[in-house]
Amino acid sequence: MQFRQNGWIRTTVTFAMLLGGAMVLQISQPMAFAQTLISGNIVGTVTDPTGAVVPGAAVTVKNLATASTWKATANTAGQYRVSLLGPGSYQVTVEAPGFKSTGMKIDVSAGSSSEADIKMTLGNASQTVEVSASAVPLLHTDDAQLSTVFTMQQVQTLPNPGNDLTFIAQTSPGAVMNTQSGYGNFDVFGLPATSNTATVNGGYENDPFLNLINSGATNLLLGNNDIATVTVIGNAYNASFGGLGGAQLNEITRSGSNSFHGNAEYWWNGRIMNANDFFNNQTKTPRPFDNVNQWAAAIGGPILRNKTFFFFNTEGLRLFLPSRATVYAPDASYIKNTLANLAANGLSSEIPAYNNVFSYYTSSPAYATAPVSTSDTAAVGPAVANPSGPLLCSLNSGGLLLINPSGTIACSQQTGYGTKTFNETATNFTKEWLITARIDQEFSDKDRLF
Repeated sequence: MQFRQNGWIRTTVTFAMLLGGAMVLQISQPMAFAQTLISGNIVGTVTDPTGAVVPGAAVTVKNLATASTWKATANTAGQYRVSLLGPGSYQVTVEAPGFKSTGMKIDVSAGSSSEADIKMTLGNASQTVEVSASAVPLLHTDDAQLSTVFTMQQVQTLPNPGNDLTFIAQTSPGAVMNTQSGYGNFDVFGLPATSNTATVNGGYENDPFLNLINSGATNLLLGNNDIATVTVIGNAYNASFGGLGGAQLNEITRSGSNSFHGNAEYWWNGRIMNANDFFNNQTKTPRPFDNVNQWAAAIGGPILRNKTFFFFNTEGLRLFLPSRATVYAPDASYIKNTLANLAANGLSSEIPAYNNVFSYYTSSPAYATAPVSTSDTAAVGPAVANPSGPLLCSLNSGGLLLINPSGTIACSQQTGYGTKTFNETATNFTKEWLITARIDQEFSDKDRLF
């Protein structure tokens, strides 16, 4: 399937052989009874048709993707809790003497509790009743934190040039995209980007020096295609989320299941799909060349059904992006003075060559520039290379410096003589790519590793 999205052309291929769900588990179960950065809870109350609690009811929770199971027993108040569940879809089944077996499907997110209250129906235990889960509450009644959960579908369908895995956090409540200078790509509730914390599978993604959550040649964190769920918590969180006051960006990666599943995607953007910059049009600078290629592909499935699972992901960027700059070239008064200085310094033999240089750069002044380093001046700015050898160098102050083929300075900056300025665009090229892989292993009902 191919469609155009925000100036991009996106091609997507998704494949699946479903034997169960396609969501994931990633759990290591310590002795604790709460959610963590990589897990969540299912909590609820078991009642009879009159609303009275049913103590001692047997609760079984099954992961629909991997068939992993957890068991719990309702207490005297009819309440139960199953902790340390990886993000994904689950089937909750409750059984009690004198009641029909009752089931419910429910989704679990990392760092939060999902409520699954079960109302039993009188009857034979061999009969099964399926009930619907209640709507996800908009407000946390057990704490004051403001959290937003993004599913894998939301993560992958949000237009995200660069596949930056922190990009979706900018759509959470209180987030403001940083379009100016400074550190980081978004602020939350007025706190700077250096106050945000990003974790992937519980591991910190922040830069250890400036505490930023961008990296690499493009200042992006590749890996968006590897993400299964994202939870952004904006305020009033407890100490388990770390010591910074900004947003807590918690991301969990995809993993294998009992069904083979995956995707392949390609995005392209180029000059033909973008208008010229306003300031380029004002200076009659032509529309620059740009070409952006972005890809991602993943596959996961079982190695040993119900026990061992794998997931593999690769993604990358290959792009050309233009940058606008001012290029200097000599004007007529500067050329006249330079040639006079050459003659005065006994370098008349160099005049024909430099005449060619000046002719070349006055007719084609807006060529890509590169820095020049010389011990004769401390303020050499952009330099333009002449194919025949000499270098025409523009100083930061706007004057010019001419270096002859032997490397000596033929003429220095001339006060009172000017330069022509031109606006030109140069192309920056960069590429990044990554490969990630994951293995999930279930040793027993209580021991799991990824």
